[in-house]
Amino acid sequence: MKENDITRREAVGMAAGATVALVVGERWVFAARDREVVKMAGTSDRGWKPVLFTDREGEALARLVEALIPRTDTPGARDARVHEYIDLAVSLAPTAEKKAFVSGLRWLDRHCRRRFDVDLAEIPETDLVGLLRSVSDEHAEHPRSLRPGARFFTDLKRRTIFGYYTSVEGRVEELGLPEVVSMQKWQGCRHQGSAHQT
Repeated sequence: MKENDITRREAVGMAAGATVALVVGERWVFAARDREVVKMAGTSDRGWKPVLFTDREGEALARLVEALIPRTDTPGARDARVHEYIDLAVSLAPTAEKKAFVSGLRWLDRHCRRRFDVDLAEIPETDLVGLLRSVSDEHAEHPRSLRPGARFFTDLKRRTIFGYYTSVEGRVEELGLPEVVSMQKWQGCRHQGSAHQT
């Protein structure tokens, strides 16, 4: 297995290791507490407003996570509001980590415009999937020109999987795990040399 590959078993392990009560049947919201992201039950149906990104970038992020975990017979990453989790988590990250993620998203948006003459928020789904495949970890190596996108893809994939499989939609509805779980702050993938955190 390549270092960047994340299996469903690892995703379940990450979810089992993560300090949040998942409440089925209630809308939950993300909040920041002691520089950690927590999920809590909420009743607000206000529209989401990104904390770190522009509205356009927030929509691009939502489209990216949904391309990674699309809706099937179970909810997708957008249904689980993974983009909202990532926006808040990255806003709380150390400066270098935050800068790397924001730069990666903006690099991919520029690459999308050059290749398809449209931005990430509007690119057709089939083109979006092709764009992500070009920088995905299914390639052993990438040309130098695509390496910024490949680094961003790896970071995005990790965050998406973690956000999804610690949600009601991913943990309960897809995996069929217990409705309530006590979780601690994710310390990243346990690959050798990985120091990725949220």
